[in-house]
Amino acid sequence: MVICSFGLIAHGQERVNREKVHFTRQSEVLLNATGWAYNETLGEWIDYKNLISDNKDYKTKYKSLCESPYMKSRCSNFNSIQVKTFTYNGAEYVCLIVNAWRGAWKYPAIREDWYEYKVDIYYFLSKKEYDKLFALSSIITEIQGWSEIQYEYNSEPAEDFVISAIKKKKEKDWWKSEQETVLQVYKATDGSIRFLFESPNKYFAGIEKKYFETTEKEWVKLKIAQD
Repeated sequence: MVICSFGLIAHGQERVNREKVHFTRQSEVLLNATGWAYNETLGEWIDYKNLISDNKDYKTKYKSLCESPYMKSRCSNFNSIQVKTFTYNGAEYVCLIVNAWRGAWKYPAIREDWYEYKVDIYYFLSKKEYDKLFALSSIITEIQGWSEIQYEYNSEPAEDFVISAIKKKKEKDWWKSEQETVLQVYKATDGSIRFLFESPNKYFAGIEKKYFETTEKEWVKLKIAQD
């Protein structure tokens, strides 16, 4: 009798679909910034478009490779940056999406056949952290969140990818877990915006020695217009 009752209860459970995630709003696209890095040996700041490298040889010896996918894939870089929002469990969140080049050795053991590929890096921010991007001062602001990478060969639609990323955080209290500094940003004395998609640690000096720089006019392209 007990077994029968259990079976009735189990078979009587309601079917509940997982909550769907849809992008609701989006910003313009930021396409241009200058990457700056300080070369300790030369005592010089080295600049390139949309990438950060302190190697000055790309301006002289390797001009044909300057700002190429090969060079970009070996440095901090981006092709485009855009913001999209979505709602989950009744709260609005932000995806700051960076399209960039990455690279790897086909045969890593012998470091042979380097190849490049594109990725979309999703930086998940709360609305509160996102708003910090547009209330900047000369003090470095550290934006907290977490990131996931979607590779170019992954045909999964972007919204499904967001769902997968949330599932990796085990859905329950996903926003409270594993937050880290995903972006450093501040306004320079000349009014330009400097930013870096890397977390500072004991091995990495952070935005003081390298950063992307763009105008405030370009930066506010990432601000989503209010309804």
